[in-house]
Parts: sequence; C-alpha cells; structure tokens
Amino acid sequence: FKVGKKKNFYSPYKLQGDKNEISHESFRMLNTYEIEVEVESHDEQYFATNPLNMDDFEFISPIPEERYNEVIVHLRNNFFADEPLNKSLGLCQPGEPHAELEAHSLNTLHDQLSVMAIDKETDQVVAVSLNGIQFPGDNKKE
Repeated sequence: FKVGKKKNFYSPYKLQGDKNEISHESFRMLNTYEIEVEVESHDEQYFATNPLNMDDFEFISPIPEERYNEVIVHLRNNFFADEPLNKSLGLCQPGEPHAELEAHSLNTLHDQLSVMAIDKETDQVVAVSLNGIQFPGDNKKE
C-alpha cells in the first residue's frame, strides 16, 4: 500500500433490521488515513494505510476505439457475471464471453461518452464506466 494524501474511502457494512427483515450490505464513507478491514474468517481487525492513490491512474474519455477489446475483456472478468440481473439469471461466468452483453457494450462505447481508468504503471484497464445515449422508443420491441 502506498502512503499518500488523505482521501475518502468507502467501506461495506451490514444494515441489520429486525429478525424478520433481511440484512443487506451498504457502504459508508471513511474519511481517515486508515481504513478498517474486517476479515470474516478471523476475529482480528486489519488496517491498511491509504490503499488507493488516485495519482496512480489516468482517466480517459472518450475511450479510443483501439482499446475497446481491452475494455470488453475487463468487463468479462470484472463485471458481466457479477451484475445483479446477470447473476440472478446465471447468464455467464467470470471471464466467459457473452455475445449480447459484449455487443451492447460495444454499441455503448461507440456513443463516445464512456470513461476508463488505466494504471499508469502497467497501462492496464482497471475501471470502466459505460455511458450511452438512449432516445425515446429505443427499448420498444419490433
């Protein structure tokens, strides 16, 4: 972990209701030099000092067409299988190609509104935000 400036961090926590309600995970902002990480398999608590330094990343928008394949691979490995609707349907597994999801993502990339973050040291895609244009009637079935 790198030591750097004070940043805002978000940490998951469980919201507990009464015993008839389902608890769910949410996030709270930590505004401190250290973030608390609870490891489920241990009772101990671990502390990480400034694990994320935004200066290590470059944000690129629009995403160049020659990097679209890298973005699709990143989405295959880190998003498609875990997106809640995809996961509930068992639509795909991490790393597996999925023609419809990839085609939709490529169409969205062509709108030139998406952003990617790359690690400055490795030049690898580490984050993607797909943003597209939708017009009235785009969702109507033909």
